[in-house]
Amino acid sequence: MGGAHLHFEVRNSDDWVNPWDNQAGYSLWLGSNIHPEAAVVLETDEPMPDVLAVCTSFAGNNIRSGPGTTYGVVGKTVEDSTYSVVEITYVDSGEALGDWYHVLFEGGDGWLWSGLLNCP
Repeated sequence: MGGAHLHFEVRNSDDWVNPWDNQAGYSLWLGSNIHPEAAVVLETDEPMPDVLAVCTSFAGNNIRSGPGTTYGVVGKTVEDSTYSVVEITYVDSGEALGDWYHVLFEGGDGWLWSGLLNCP
């Protein structure tokens, strides 16, 4: 009914995978889920994705294992530390709605709500 179009599916060995569902703690996309910039290649020897921004945060904010407050805390922000944003995803449910940033920092990586970051 819509004319020419592309049908895109993502499957694992058992079932269809919703590429917009980030409950696994990572996204298939770089940039916002609403306007993705590119697909992410997982489990590769390629270098990490390009850094989208370098940000700072106040001390003591929760860094989570996935985008949203339902994910476990994997660390706390440290004052005067920098956080390299490599992915942005939009969360439309839960306590902290809006963009969540996948950040790299000394000691690991995790997710921070955009309202907790100061980015140029």
